[in-house]
Amino acid sequence: MKCIRLAFLVTMIGLTGVSLMAQHQVVCGPDPTCTPDRNGPSYPGTEASRSLLLNARGSSSPIQATAGPLQVPMIIGSQSYNYAIPILKLPGRAGMDLQLTLYYNSRVWNIDTANATATFNADRDFPSYGFRLDYGYLEYDPNNDRFILTERDGTKHMLPNTGGYNSSDGTYINYNSGARVLTYKNGTMVQYEPLPTTANLFRPTQIKDTNGNYISISYLSGHEQLIQSITDTLGRVINFHYDGSNQLSFIDQNVAVSTVDPTGVHRYVTFTWAQLYGGGYAWYNFSGLTVSGVPALATPLNVLSRCTYANNSGYRFTYGDWGIITKIEDLSAAGNTRSYISYNFPLAGSGALTDAPAYTQETFSPDGLTTNLSVWNYAATKAGAGVVTSMQVTDPTGAISVTNLDATTGLTSSVQKKNTSGTVLRTTSFAWTTSGGASVPATVTTVLNDTGQQSSVQYANYDAFGNAGDIYEYNFDGQLLRHTVTSYAPTRFGPQHILNLPMQVLVKDASGATIVRTDLDTIPPRLRASQTRPTMTILCWFTVI
Repeated sequence: MKCIRLAFLVTMIGLTGVSLMAQHQVVCGPDPTCTPDRNGPSYPGTEASRSLLLNARGSSSPIQATAGPLQVPMIIGSQSYNYAIPILKLPGRAGMDLQLTLYYNSRVWNIDTANATATFNADRDFPSYGFRLDYGYLEYDPNNDRFILTERDGTKHMLPNTGGYNSSDGTYINYNSGARVLTYKNGTMVQYEPLPTTANLFRPTQIKDTNGNYISISYLSGHEQLIQSITDTLGRVINFHYDGSNQLSFIDQNVAVSTVDPTGVHRYVTFTWAQLYGGGYAWYNFSGLTVSGVPALATPLNVLSRCTYANNSGYRFTYGDWGIITKIEDLSAAGNTRSYISYNFPLAGSGALTDAPAYTQETFSPDGLTTNLSVWNYAATKAGAGVVTSMQVTDPTGAISVTNLDATTGLTSSVQKKNTSGTVLRTTSFAWTTSGGASVPATVTTVLNDTGQQSSVQYANYDAFGNAGDIYEYNFDGQLLRHTVTSYAPTRFGPQHILNLPMQVLVKDASGATIVRTDLDTIPPRLRASQTRPTMTILCWFTVI
């Protein structure tokens, strides 16, 4: 039975006074995490703002900017970090692997700048706050007639109704609301079903590629998001197990009896849980933002504190305030810290925030000690709450990278590389255009600031599905290096929503002479009558110069 709580928070602001901030309703049902109540007065604004770049998560969006170390880059628009922990990967047919990854993103607060609201767990994380270990979900926003797709890594895509529900970020995803089928640009299809008790929310039940290979997902009866098992084309079944509090306990698979698995069951990972806060502790502190989606301060949060592999190695999570993980440790089988990464998110008691919590320093230890640390420093410039216009990152050597964003669109406008003295060495500028209503690069220009030389990549044209037809690449002396011409067959496979199959690729030199030609016959003659399974026959010829 679901419990709906309405509470009021009295938060100490420094030592000078108190601030009374009303909280809207929160739903704490049988699942271990609480979620914002969709019927609450602030939820329409929360829903509308979830897919904006200022609340970005994940790493699958082609337009959101990142900065910092490649292993754990910052998402600039939301000033959050991603972390991925592999759970299992079983090779499948034609690349349809049975794979599970535990994704974490620190953006657990959704900021609605239009209505000045901060909402906790607006993205309905599973199995715990900030984490995703599922295949995402869909949410329908009836006030704006659009769907919001949350992917398995937390990336969010807005699908407005433009004569059909199509993504607007260059991913060219389509959702058929009648059939409840979402189709990616490469033809991969995802079947959805409504959540049992919550309106306008949908969970995936099957993922199928263009060859008919699939992954099916079943859910625990009486629950919204709790996965029971995952089955693939080869008949392999991955089982999710929960404790008496419906917290994810472990994941296993029935396998052949062996010396490794003498019981015929292989356990991939075990999860450990903890409780945070409670007892009236003020673990968040905002000013000018109405707080939503949080339980009363007397109620502790159930959080994931550790995941352990079959060989007893694993990861440990340390939380600060705000419900955010501030340190992730990679543990050996003996329980020793092999390496860690940490973030200096502010304490709630250090002062009220007017935006989501953000870090200014990222520290990496390669050996788990404090004697060999690498530190990245971050400094953001904003045009207003939630609107980042530039991010400066200083790496452990003192080198500086500055990423500038357009304040209106959030798209990257330029990236500058500076030396330790702050002298600009290289500037890469981005010009954007549109294709099928989505933003795509028009020109990428790199300037060597000491000599003034510049190179560029020019995308002369696109088809209606974001596929570049003519690409011109120029050297730093201004000479054309290469002209690549690619023709696609989107109309041929339009019914299957396979929009990125090339038919021919020509590579030309500066004089316009073709030096490489590749012809791709995507359907052999024996299958052309049905045209159901696109494959490729590649014919190439080269001109020796």
